[in-house]
Amino acid sequence: MSIRSQIGTFALALTLGLGLTSGCDAPSADESQGDRTQADGSYWGKLPNGPGLYIHNAKVPNHFGISTPEGWFYMTHFANSAPDIQVHGAFVVGSSLDKRIGRVVNAELGGTSYAVKAISATGSSLELTLVDPITAASFLLSGDKMSELRLHVQLPIPGKSRDSRSYSLFFKSPEKVDSVTGELMGFTVFTQLDNVPGAPMVPYCMRDDLGGTPEAVMVTPSSSWDMPTSARVDDTRIVNLSCVSGAIGTCERWGYRPWEKAELASSGSSTSLREGHQACIHMKRADYCATGDTYTEDGTMIGISDAYNPAFQKSDSTKREAIWGKSGAYCLDMQRHPDMPISAACAATLPPCTAASYGSDWYVESQVM
Repeated sequence: MSIRSQIGTFALALTLGLGLTSGCDAPSADESQGDRTQADGSYWGKLPNGPGLYIHNAKVPNHFGISTPEGWFYMTHFANSAPDIQVHGAFVVGSSLDKRIGRVVNAELGGTSYAVKAISATGSSLELTLVDPITAASFLLSGDKMSELRLHVQLPIPGKSRDSRSYSLFFKSPEKVDSVTGELMGFTVFTQLDNVPGAPMVPYCMRDDLGGTPEAVMVTPSSSWDMPTSARVDDTRIVNLSCVSGAIGTCERWGYRPWEKAELASSGSSTSLREGHQACIHMKRADYCATGDTYTEDGTMIGISDAYNPAFQKSDSTKREAIWGKSGAYCLDMQRHPDMPISAACAATLPPCTAASYGSDWYVESQVM
């Protein structure tokens, strides 16, 4: 599978819809513990779930990041790395990824330019620490105050080691993003090439499959994800940006917020949801061996149960597909798409699901609907 097919068209090889109902068939969840308050299956079935790690994809390619004259810069995250705030991402060049690092230049608000001291996030809320140009005092910008923020960034030009261009990211009013466990925060962001009269305003998250419709951007603190493998990098200096329809944002909407904690039903202990979120990403993309190779397609329906008390998700399906951990599937009972053969190397590591094959170190279970 080429990098272009995985990144350039964002077929990172999975698209699935989700239908959920009440009930529980998870291996170690106690049904008497009850459900969390959650939307019904008909609601979840309407979500634009998709194959991409950072944005949904159907047969029409979608894009995220910054549109440049050389093509899309698929931006993944900010990193506070003194003296600069770095902008990380990649261009698609031929059949490979050209990973590049830019930097934040400054911010504009109400016609005034401010130095940016730090970019951070509290949960799903983006925060900028700006420096007043007159008093040199630092202040925090977040929530509704982010409206109409213009952030200038400088990106390298592919194939030119020393040349760069400046772009603007325009943050519009924050918007509420529905989720199982209460609302998350998102922003509609537009980008524009600086210093070029008449340069178009392009959505940061652009749903080409919906006629170029913009989609909200969500932030995740302290982690970023590799394209196309979905391997997670943890660093407190990082703020990840993704679109609400990608696997990162969708799994947060399903309840698995990596900055929060929940109780495991098997032990009663409180644990970070970070690994449950990672397990969800692999499950959503049918990435059984966490290699970036996925085995599902657009429109696939699955059920979900999980190991938490109370559960975030419970399905009444008895057709277990797999049980998932942070490194992919522990075991496999049936494929959601038997017509998509798993590679021999991956299949060799996937025994049938028994207590011995997954133990207590699991987070989510998928079922075939």
